[in-house]
Formats: sequence, structure tokens, C-alpha cells
Amino acid sequence: MNNWLRRRTPAGILTRILLLIVPVFLLWQWMLPYVMELMINTSDIFWPGLFTHGVVRVGGKAMGDWVLHTGWAREGAPADLVTLRLSGQALRRMVVGLPLLITLLAATSPGHWRRGVLGIVLLLAISWLSITGWAWHQLAVMTGTTPSFVDDTAMPPPFRLAIEAYPAWQYYLSGYLAYLGVLVIPFIGPIVVWAALCRRQLARLVIRLQHHRRFQAS
Repeated sequence: MNNWLRRRTPAGILTRILLLIVPVFLLWQWMLPYVMELMINTSDIFWPGLFTHGVVRVGGKAMGDWVLHTGWAREGAPADLVTLRLSGQALRRMVVGLPLLITLLAATSPGHWRRGVLGIVLLLAISWLSITGWAWHQLAVMTGTTPSFVDDTAMPPPFRLAIEAYPAWQYYLSGYLAYLGVLVIPFIGPIVVWAALCRRQLARLVIRLQHHRRFQAS
């Protein structure tokens, strides 16, 4: 039984996925606060440089809403700096692919821990870029007068800011990036990273499936 589970056949890989998926997702519930803490700390380091005056500091709770403290003031009130709240639920959705990637890597390449670490780091970086694109769109909506075409909850404030609105190209580009980051990348990203890191294993798997089909056909 133990040897059979280690086989790199389609049946062996599928069995390992079924055996691992529940424990990995239970482990993920424990890991998630630490992952979100990493994301908020990374954003607090890099966003003030990326969004000049748009983000001065990132606050809030890792498992709750994030609060972006901006350097923007209301028009006519230069001392009244505004903040922007990012939904914690949407933020957590953008890292939801990590347990799937861990399961796929462990099932396809058992024992290759370096590959697993590399895959997790790559997907964390992709997830952080997705969160950054989503925050960019929220800031673009905040500076303008047009609601988001991606997020129904993202509306311009009921007051004007003492800055120029983001250009239209930034509004639309950030919107498409936000769409990808929330609805596409969390589910496609793990598959792409897994396929990129396990090319040889997947190629062998395809060959074995082709041989199996030819054997059945004959």
C-alpha cells in the first residue's frame, strides 16, 4: 500500500491529492493569519514608494479590513487627511490558491521540498501583486468621480480631494488588474505555478496516459 501511494501514476497522484487536500486546508486555516500579516507588512513597506502620497501607511488587522492612510486632504481642509478601507474578505480571497498549490506540489513531487518552497514564494509574490493592483484601482476610484466597474462597493467619496484625479488609463488598467487579481489569478495562478515547476512530471504523466489509452484501444 505504501509503495503504491508513492507511484507517480495518475491513480497514485489522484489518491495523494484526495488524501492531502483536507489536512492541507485545515493547516491553511492556521497559516492564513500569518500569510495576511506578511502581506500587510510587505504592503506597508512598498506601497508608500509605489503610490507616492497615495499611501503613507498601511494599518488595520491582518484578518480584518486594511486601512490605507493617505497623504491626500479634502479640498479646503488641508489638515484633514483621508483614509481608504480595503475589504478583508476580498484580500483573503486573493491568497486562496495557496492550499491548492501545496496539495498539487505535494502530490506530484513528494519529497521535493525546495520545489514546494519555491512554488509558495512565487504564488505569494503573485498574490501580493494582485492585492497591489486591486489597491491601485481603489485609489484611482477615490480620486475621481466614476464608480468602479469591477467592485460595486468602490465608490468615489462624497467630497473632492485637493489633488488631480488619476488619468483615465490608470483607472481602466488598474480595474482590469483588479478583476484578474480577484476573480482569475486566485484560481488559475496555482495551476500555472504547479505546471511550471512540475513540467517533467506532467510530461511523464501525459505519456503514461497516452500509453494507457493505446493499450486499451488495442
